[in-house]
Amino acid sequence: MVLRARFLLAGFLSLPVLFTPVPALADPITMLSPFQLRSDGGMSTIQFLDSEAGFDSVLFLTSPEEQGPFFPNHSTPPGATANLGSFASGTELIFGLQVLTTGDQFFTGPASRNADGVVHARASLWPGTPAIPMGGVLVAFEDLFGGGDSDFNDFRFVVSNVSVAQTPAVPEPGTLLMLGTGLAALVRRASKHRTHRTDLI
Repeated sequence: MVLRARFLLAGFLSLPVLFTPVPALADPITMLSPFQLRSDGGMSTIQFLDSEAGFDSVLFLTSPEEQGPFFPNHSTPPGATANLGSFASGTELIFGLQVLTTGDQFFTGPASRNADGVVHARASLWPGTPAIPMGGVLVAFEDLFGGGDSDFNDFRFVVSNVSVAQTPAVPEPGTLLMLGTGLAALVRRASKHRTHRTDLI
């Protein structure tokens, strides 16, 4: 019985592989937020990845020139593409998500670009997959005002021929006020300490 099992296993392993598994479409590991997209110079293309949103939305390029709308999220098949044209190297590309259901609009980049003061897009390098072969930068939007569930899967697309860099988060006004107050207190304390030492001399 053992010999028969070994024979069958050896025969199975010697068979040619007829099917190769297709790699799963996995989420990127590192997401940058907030970020800037800058052209590498030349032609850029966008490719729709997917949307798990309940709301209807469309994509726009808002800077350096307005283009769109692109990819209605509930009727666009994954892999649909659109050419944006050619841009000078270093030009920042700013995308906007128009949420048709609520009338809200959100932009890539810092929180200050959005009416609710919240970052609504993250980005990561995209190496390409069998389903979405174009390499570039994956941009993922959150479509709920105030940040919603922050799953960033409401509208996802890939941009070619761009570089992505994280931008420093701008401190909230309250944080700046606390920082300024703390610095002022330190200056006052240092000034009193110097005065006290002068009196002792």
